[in-house]
Amino acid sequence: MIRKNLFPLSLFALVAGLFAVFFVWPLLESVRGAFIDQQGNLTFAYVAAVFGNPVYLEGFKNSFLIAVVSTLLAALVGVPLALLFQRVEFPGRRWLAVLIPLPLFVPPFVGALGVQRLLGPTGALNALLEGLGLADATRPFDWLREGRFAAVVALTALHLYPVLYFNLSAALASQNPELERAAETLGAHGLKKLVRVTLPLTAPSLFASLTIIFIWSLTELGVPLMCDYGRVTSVQIFAGLKDIGQSPFVYALVTVALVVTLGLYGLSRLFLRKLDLTAGVKGSARRERLRLSRPRAALCTAFALLVLGAAALPNLSVILLASSNDWYGTVLPSGLTTAHFRSALTHSMVVPSIAHS
Repeated sequence: MIRKNLFPLSLFALVAGLFAVFFVWPLLESVRGAFIDQQGNLTFAYVAAVFGNPVYLEGFKNSFLIAVVSTLLAALVGVPLALLFQRVEFPGRRWLAVLIPLPLFVPPFVGALGVQRLLGPTGALNALLEGLGLADATRPFDWLREGRFAAVVALTALHLYPVLYFNLSAALASQNPELERAAETLGAHGLKKLVRVTLPLTAPSLFASLTIIFIWSLTELGVPLMCDYGRVTSVQIFAGLKDIGQSPFVYALVTVALVVTLGLYGLSRLFLRKLDLTAGVKGSARRERLRLSRPRAALCTAFALLVLGAAALPNLSVILLASSNDWYGTVLPSGLTTAHFRSALTHSMVVPSIAHS
């Protein structure tokens, strides 16, 4: 009996040890730095100062707004896309479904590099507007600088919407179609059936996905950093931790952000416990995908292409930038080359970095 339990106990001890060393210990050190002064005495002055600093408060406000708007935008993209791919048959559905997880494969700050090339003063958008006679070439408009918030929100949402898509798709696939048919016999059709029957049955998966996206957006660092949007909490923490002689106020900021994040996670778990996780369990009936007329099916394909194209555009622009001879003040690169890839892959610093990754 002892030998039988030895392996799971050893595995549990190993995982618990790794969790304690690489997660709990660093968090405790951050919290300790927020509440212990240089003399080793307990203090709440650092945390209180965070709430009294208008710069930190602005960072909290901006981070919260980014999280809210990014979550809403991800829902506006992910929910229709999941319903479309799960419930409707349209041309190219199987091939387009393969492209949906691609935004998760590349960190969103990589896409920010591409957005800089598209929306900068000498970017592709200004070049297009100048070519159409809608902009002055001597006074180019910096779309990224004037719209940093929108750029951060769009990049974050387009990176995270697959999280919602996959969870909602799984929930829709496991739904009992007999429940919707019963609703139809009672007069619920179209949008009414969607709002009152279909989506409520997916509430646990939908809410869990939105919670993940919200917390992820709230703590996102790479996109605001690459978009030069410094008045957000994550960038303020990053900048403070890089300073020589780190300020205790940075640890206080980390602690406040940690408490907010854990609080949101705890509320989401509490709410999920109240939801009926067995609602809409798959029944014996088989669901057939809706077959539309050719014009409507073509519109579905166009919508999917539009969303997937928008999500892929930042990363596609990075590929073009890496493959271009010159891309300055033009809509597209002036010429393509593989020399940059050859140079990078033979560089003494790049190859070890790839190996380390």
